[in-house]
Amino acid sequence: MRAPICVVLLSSVTILAKAQTIQKSSDHPYEWPKKAGTLEWKTLPSLEARVAASEIPKETARSLTTRALVRTCMSHPLRAVVAFRNNPSDGINFLFQNFYGLKELILRDDAAAALLDYYEGYSRNLETAEEIWFEDLFFTNFLLQDSRILDKFEPDQIQELLDFAIANYRNARGRADTNLASIEDPYIGLISTLIVKRNVQIPRLEGGPDVAILQSDMRAYLGREPTSEAFLDSFSSFVDAAVVAYQNK
Repeated sequence: MRAPICVVLLSSVTILAKAQTIQKSSDHPYEWPKKAGTLEWKTLPSLEARVAASEIPKETARSLTTRALVRTCMSHPLRAVVAFRNNPSDGINFLFQNFYGLKELILRDDAAAALLDYYEGYSRNLETAEEIWFEDLFFTNFLLQDSRILDKFEPDQIQELLDFAIANYRNARGRADTNLASIEDPYIGLISTLIVKRNVQIPRLEGGPDVAILQSDMRAYLGREPTSEAFLDSFSSFVDAAVVAYQNK
């Protein structure tokens, strides 16, 4: 009778050791077999082939910690598609449809905390970066505007994300190497969406966000620095669009 017990114990130890190994390796982002910019990537014959090369096995995605999953999503080889679509939200939808990693991310209870942690690190890097990578800027800021992602955030996390986004916008405006026209849309879009989302969550605004309060918030946050009327008009249009989007949810 002792031999079977020994076998069971040995099997349990083996399983535990394997589980610990998987857990240890799962905190590292997924390594893409074919990376954008390489010769192997460039020789892929079609968009369909690149989409297939940019997918992650479901079990692999499920085994990743949320922190590693966020970093995997943010390094997706086709993230540049967001910047080159006429409507960036179409690019985000395209990736949601063709990349299991994003589907897995919105299932995680700690997705907001991991995304906020990532954006904080991204913000610190922007302060010292020699240049801004526009595909990262577009993808990061437009992904965080998506309601499937933003609905994971609590009000205090929304406020923290908003503070980072405004700081990033101001930092980008102050850089000599920045083409302002190329960065306004992702930052203005994220900031206005966050202001709308934050006000939607305030109980006193029954029935939806108050546009006058949103406009006041906009000027309170960004009116302290020199801003052109064209910028304020552009921001206002983003706020109006975001209000409509949340009222129709």
